[in-house]
Amino acid sequence: MQVHTSRLRAALCVLLLGIAGLVQAQIKPAVGIRQNTPSVHAFTNAKIVVSPGNVIEKGTLVVRDGVITAVGHGAAIPADARVWDMAGMTLYPGLIDAYSDYGMPKKPSGRPDGQDQSGGGGGATETRGVKHWNANVQAAQRAEDLLVPDAKAAEKYRGMGFTSALVVPQKGIFRGSSAVVNLGDGTANQNLVKGAVAEHVTFESGFGDDYPNSLMGAIALIRQTALDAQWHRDAMKIAAANPEVSRPEYVADLAALEDVLAAKEPVLFE
Repeated sequence: MQVHTSRLRAALCVLLLGIAGLVQAQIKPAVGIRQNTPSVHAFTNAKIVVSPGNVIEKGTLVVRDGVITAVGHGAAIPADARVWDMAGMTLYPGLIDAYSDYGMPKKPSGRPDGQDQSGGGGGATETRGVKHWNANVQAAQRAEDLLVPDAKAAEKYRGMGFTSALVVPQKGIFRGSSAVVNLGDGTANQNLVKGAVAEHVTFESGFGDDYPNSLMGAIALIRQTALDAQWHRDAMKIAAANPEVSRPEYVADLAALEDVLAAKEPVLFE
């Protein structure tokens, strides 16, 4: 058990160094005196699992600024590298959680009194902004805007070998777009890999007193929202081309579905 744990920690060490290195470049100005920590690491004498069935015994893996630059049995070690002897340990790629609520606001509780405190559905729904009339349509939500890194949760993920995750908003029937994030230390800006991966739609219903409260109603709302989004897109184009035409009201949750209508963004049904 101790050997397995050592190997896992060694592997995660490399993976986390990679994650940290990928975010070395930053826009935010440096504050105070910064330590000149090594940015090149060479892991030697390790068993390296490159892919299923492709294993290198006693290999060397070189990481420069978070990017793997060399891997192999006789990979050259740069002169400026810090060398780590990984004899008896195994290095392998990190796992990706394909669906996670990591860092997302909690899912609505669906309290029967409709006073859900998490802000999705029910009487406590946030009303600011150019939103859809139905609180279950929150297509404009973006996971990267909602993300709040959770150091303890990220550490648990890494302990199981996960280094990245597709994070999905948890509120509404139209839940908004997901994002791929790294599970390393640091800010949301530093860990974001890709935003607007896919629009997520669920058939759940019954959030407080909000319509819909049945499966049939949920399907009807999905169909009608898709039609409304198409009308919204076309109406905005007509108004822009013809100043004399009255401009329709702008709804962010309908505008957010334009990439879906144009087949530029996939939809994942839960």
